[in-house]
Parts: sequence; C-alpha cells; structure tokens
Amino acid sequence: MGMERRQFIRLLGGVMLVVPAGRVFVACDDDDGEVKPQDTAVTDVADVPDVIDGDVADVVEDVADAVDDVADVDDDVADAVDDVADADDDAADAVDDVADADDVADANDVADVDDDVIPAQITFTSTVAVGHTHDLTLTGAEIVDSPSAGLSRETTLDLGHTHVVELTEAELDQIEAGQTVVKETTLVNAHTHSFSFSLAG
Repeated sequence: MGMERRQFIRLLGGVMLVVPAGRVFVACDDDDGEVKPQDTAVTDVADVPDVIDGDVADVVEDVADAVDDVADVDDDVADAVDDVADADDDAADAVDDVADADDVADANDVADVDDDVIPAQITFTSTVAVGHTHDLTLTGAEIVDSPSAGLSRETTLDLGHTHVVELTEAELDQIEAGQTVVKETTLVNAHTHSFSFSLAG
C-alpha cells in the first residue's frame, strides 16, 4: 500500500482501533472499561514536514530581517561617525580661522600702537652743559626695526660744535619697549651732554 493508505493497528484498553497513518487519536478506558476518545488535538502527520518547513522558513526570514536591521544600524553608526568627523573638521577649521583672525588682529594692533606711539621722527634734546644744548633725531623705523650693528648719530650744531651719540641694538629695543635709555655724548670742547631716550616724551 502507499504511505497515505497504510494503517496502524493499536490496541488500547482491550479495544482494537484502526487508525489511518496520517492521523493519531488518543483514547483511554473509563472506570467501566469502556474506551472513550479524549478531547485532544488531532495532528495530521503528513502535514508536519510542511509545517516545520514553513516555521523554519519564517525563522530564516526573521533572521535575515534582523541581519538587515543590524546592517542598517551599522550604516547609521558609520554615518554618525562620519558626521562627528566632519564636525571635528569644521571645529578645527573654526579654530584655525579664529587663530588667523587673532594673528591679523594682533598684527593690526601692533601696527596701530607703532603708528600711535612711534612717529616717523623723534627729536630728543640733551641736558644743558656750558650754557647750551644739542638735539638728536631718531626715526621710528630705527626704533621699531633696530639695526643689528646699532647706530651712531651726530647731534645738531651749537656753539660751533657737535657731539656723537652711540646706541646699541639692545638699547634701541629697550626704547621701543617703553623704557628710558640714558646715553652720554662724546667729549667735545671739554664737556659732554646726556640724552634721555624715551617714547614717553
């Protein structure tokens, strides 16, 4: 016989039941010895493989969906990481821009200070000696960008003579920094003069 036509013979409580191969009934006898079928689910054995295959297919589909969800999450995380990296780059660019702006502002401030404090030319007057004084002029450029060798400058003429004053690079830098530098002139006609170099006037 074919599988669908085979029968199982089961002896339950002294009663012979003929059951198709595709179905299983559960029965038992009562206190009187009479066999009665129980209210149990009837399972179609032939359909079990299909049911299992369907459940497995559903599980596989659920797993595939879960994998897709994980992949989507990974993509979202990667996008978020890229966004953070872009934000970091933007922040770094902003910091660079601020630094550049500060540098420009500082340079402008220095230029403004130089223009305001150090004019193109500054004339200094010496102390009085033997009833007269001398003047000596420095340029703003000489103070701001002092020559490495320093400078030697002749004073104005008075009473038929001049004097010479020497300033080192370090002394010019001190003048630029707002300090007062006192220098004595060369000896001429048995006398000298002193100059006080200061941007304060």
